[in-house]
Amino acid sequence: MLAMTLSLPVIASVFSLHHCESSQVASEERALYTLIKAAVVLGQKKGEIRNDMTADEITRTVIRTERGVIFDWCLTNGGFDLEKESLRTFTLVSEGIRSK
Repeated sequence: MLAMTLSLPVIASVFSLHHCESSQVASEERALYTLIKAAVVLGQKKGEIRNDMTADEITRTVIRTERGVIFDWCLTNGGFDLEKESLRTFTLVSEGIRSK
C-alpha cells in the first residue's frame, strides 16, 4: 500500500534520512517505534512474544528488518511488490519472536 501511495523517489528520499545521525526519522521516540514497542510489551505480558529479549531489542529488530526490505526495494528501483514482500518478511520475523 505504501508503494502505491508514494513514489519510489519519495520513499528513497525519506529512507535516506535514516542515515543521518541526528535525524528524527531514526529516533526511538517516534510514533512507529513507540507503537511497535507497545505491541511487543503487551505480547510479552500475555506470553505471546518471547521474553528472553527486551521489548527494545525486539522492536529494533522489527524496524531494522523492515528498513532492509525498503532499502532493497529502493536499490532495485521498485523491482518487487513492496507490500507483499513486507508482509512476507514480517510474517517470518513474527514467527521468530513468538513465544515457544
